[in-house]
Amino acid sequence: MTGRPSPDTLPARPRFSWRDFFRRAGWLESVGIVGVPVVTVVAVLAPWITPFDPQLRVAGAYLP
Repeated sequence: MTGRPSPDTLPARPRFSWRDFFRRAGWLESVGIVGVPVVTVVAVLAPWITPFDPQLRVAGAYLP
């Protein structure tokens, strides 16, 4: 009878590990385990922390 193979004969799918991903990239070691949440918080809060000044981008045009 041909059907689906039993789950015991199927190869196990490797589980993705973020820790291994960052370790292979070398980013975790350079920033550190404490730096990862700090970088994340700064990146998320940056738009709210940064004051919006529309003249800031064009201030050079007004200089003599």
